[in-house]
Amino acid sequence: MNIDLGQQQLKIERLKAELGNLSTEGSTAYNLRYLESPGITYSDPVEAIDVDLEDVFIYPNLQQVGKLEGMYGDLALSVDNLKAIPKNFDLDHPTFYQWNSIEFASIKIKGTLPERDNKENKEEKDPLPDLFFQKVKLDQLHLDLNMSNSIRLYATGNDLMVANGQVVSGETQVEHLEMKIQQAAYTSDQISYSIGPAEINSDSMSVIEAVVVKTAPGDTISVDRIELGPWEKTFNETTMDQLLVVQLKYIQAGSTQKSTSDSIRLNNINWKASAGPYADQVNIYAPNIYISSKKPSNSPEKKEAGIFPLKMFGEILIDSGQISIDENKIQFDQVHMNLRGNRKKINLKDLAFVTNSSSLHIHHIWNSDTDLNIDSVTVVPNLEYLNGIETERDVMAGQFYRITIQDIVWDSLIDHNKMIANGILLDGFDVSIRRDKTLPDPEHITKPVLLTEIIPSIANFHIPRISTNKGNISYHEVGEKTAKEGHISINDINITLNRYQPITSPEKVLHGTAKLYDQGKMQVEYHRLDSGRFYLQVHLEDFSLEALNQMVDPLESTKIVSGHLSEFSFHIIADSTRAVGEALISYDDLHVEFFKRGSPEEKSFGSELLTVLVDNIILKHSKSKAQADFERERITFKGPTNYWVKSAIKGAITAVRKGKGVKPGKR
Repeated sequence: MNIDLGQQQLKIERLKAELGNLSTEGSTAYNLRYLESPGITYSDPVEAIDVDLEDVFIYPNLQQVGKLEGMYGDLALSVDNLKAIPKNFDLDHPTFYQWNSIEFASIKIKGTLPERDNKENKEEKDPLPDLFFQKVKLDQLHLDLNMSNSIRLYATGNDLMVANGQVVSGETQVEHLEMKIQQAAYTSDQISYSIGPAEINSDSMSVIEAVVVKTAPGDTISVDRIELGPWEKTFNETTMDQLLVVQLKYIQAGSTQKSTSDSIRLNNINWKASAGPYADQVNIYAPNIYISSKKPSNSPEKKEAGIFPLKMFGEILIDSGQISIDENKIQFDQVHMNLRGNRKKINLKDLAFVTNSSSLHIHHIWNSDTDLNIDSVTVVPNLEYLNGIETERDVMAGQFYRITIQDIVWDSLIDHNKMIANGILLDGFDVSIRRDKTLPDPEHITKPVLLTEIIPSIANFHIPRISTNKGNISYHEVGEKTAKEGHISINDINITLNRYQPITSPEKVLHGTAKLYDQGKMQVEYHRLDSGRFYLQVHLEDFSLEALNQMVDPLESTKIVSGHLSEFSFHIIADSTRAVGEALISYDDLHVEFFKRGSPEEKSFGSELLTVLVDNIILKHSKSKAQADFERERITFKGPTNYWVKSAIKGAITAVRKGKGVKPGKR
């Protein structure tokens, strides 16, 4: 039987059908008893649609097609042995949206999806009806689709079964899904995915192997195996018992970053459409990340990678791992963070920063209520590096004891990766700094003027106050003139460093106390006046000047035989070129000796003569409140502390040589 529908043609072979209660008034209604045909053909030249059906059987309780072959433009569809059993099929009002089961022996789709006309796309269409089914079964699947925007989808699989599924308003919910996939791939201009064999089962363990993701710039992510625990999908939420990623590798375009991990395990995953993903626990084993700061000339511009918010996890456990940045390394051991509820817990056994010059070891990071604590930090120089130093520079070693980051805003850290706290308390430190001035000067680079300029501003890191107690600094210097080593020690350091205001605003940045060679009492105060000037005030009292022999004797071949400093103070206002200030000094019984250069215990005629001239003629053995104004030029390639020390020395020498006594009540 041929039916002419205008431009469309319908051909039905040996039709057997029974319809009852046929009516065409208003709308067509019928009572379908059955329909059988060994072949049905439909064609629409305008839409480029051709469909051939074989062995069609439609009954109230069973609908079956032996074979379907169709073309839609360049898209070919082939279906074998379609059998569907409707649910509660109403003869008077038949619908095709509720099914007990739908089964296919095979589905093959190959070709290019036709592009829809833009005008047609803009027209409002009736929404698709909701679909309900108890079971869908597919024995064989083969997809090879070319879609718009250079997108290609390829997949082969078998033994697909979906139970108790619903499609409502475009959203899907299934109670059970299982399938075997031999191979699947998705490619586009921007990204491509591919997987090897996979076995999916929502009620037990699913395994996906050989996962590879590539981006257009050339980044590659590969995973040997992914294991998924039982999972369930509803309209608004997906839950999963666990997800295990085995042998993860990431290579960034141009090899600027490489990452590996033995495995990553996420437990009790919940993904709500309104809130995003959340895993109650994540375990990361042996992470290893390499980052190169050398960007290839042909490397594309990249946006900074975002860090997953900590709020995505209830508990984080990281095994021993390493992050390498060029030749530098960050090594860590046993990280544990419990972020559930109001009482957060953080525990990190050891963290090390290793460079070619030194290593910094952080021992045991843990928290107590609102504070984050570090038991100690050790700085160790690299001996091989020390032996190979070719220019003058500072080499530091030492230990910092209990460090407390106080009153952390945990919600900001966990939800936004932003560290906000009231301050840092450093409870003791012992630091040794050594400088060899017999070596050539390093390259002259203009250094910062302000103290706050050498303290880096770190994004997402706001801690406005740092306080220290019971600190000790020992500075060792190999003299350029004598090649001998002297040292100066500052003990019992207690300081507070503030950074509440922007660098352009006035602020009392530093104030504190200390002892010079564990005896003289010293007070320091430092103010930032604006973006380029500072005010510094230092006061030292009750100090035996003979202690300075530990520095001046080996470096200057000069010995202070006796002398007691009652007080020395100075203050300066300084900018990027010079410091201008005032110094005051009081001392008694000052006597000095000069020795032969290079032989601290041997006098020469010149050193004897210099001793007589300075100690007996030029030098005043005692002075009381001798005050003098002074100026000191800045050495631009030296840092802020060098500026301070040179200003202090210039002030002391000027006050000793030219200072005049201050009348009572005038200072």
